[in-house]
Amino acid sequence: MVGKILGVYHKIKKKIEAEELDVVISPRNLENWARLAKYDGYIRAAEKTMIPIAKCDRALEDTIRGIMMLYKWMV
Repeated sequence: MVGKILGVYHKIKKKIEAEELDVVISPRNLENWARLAKYDGYIRAAEKTMIPIAKCDRALEDTIRGIMMLYKWMV
């Protein structure tokens, strides 16, 4: 699953850079996502750890959710 998490990270990072957004994904965000996923599943954990980085930017939130759906996640 680490490969999928990193894949999501790289896709989101490219989007942030392409649109020159003032958003940062920290290693702590990724670590928290992976840890929380053990209990909540990857999608629900991402809602709690990755979506907040969008800082209420609805378009970026939707993009992150879309990128998440590119992958098959197991609980």
